[in-house]
Amino acid sequence: GYEDPGSQASSTVTGGWVFVESEDDFTNRNTSFVMLESDRAGVPMTDAPVQIIARCDGNGGNEIFVVAGGYIGARNDRIPVRYRFGDDPPINENWNESTNGTAAFLPRGYADFRTGLDTLQDFIFEITDYRGSRYSAAFEGVGVNADMLEYVLGGCS
Repeated sequence: GYEDPGSQASSTVTGGWVFVESEDDFTNRNTSFVMLESDRAGVPMTDAPVQIIARCDGNGGNEIFVVAGGYIGARNDRIPVRYRFGDDPPINENWNESTNGTAAFLPRGYADFRTGLDTLQDFIFEITDYRGSRYSAAFEGVGVNADMLEYVLGGCS
């Protein structure tokens, strides 16, 4: 088996959504996801946002969360976040904490971030950790491979 080295490189292109096909082992439902790295990905010893992931929840919906480079924790189970799409005004929200304290989940019913993603504009995302320290990163290439993002935001059905 000869494998074209170019085929692997295409899955690690920076500045665009990377699609990973996945299925729940027990229900056989679609749990595929897309991920986009920030300009802080690969930087050692940072608590800045390094990746955004949108995944199908297996029930025709989706989950969106931002992963930090380290432990961010939360006060009162909520993580203060701030984001800005393109030249729009920044939006402050409190997102849900992941069980391991390294990611912030977009709560159900919070439409602003989802609406921003739909515009396919690049954005800045900031997380405030449990100590009150702020870390931000830029997410660029939001419009690259956007059909994969739209597939996941549509619930992967």
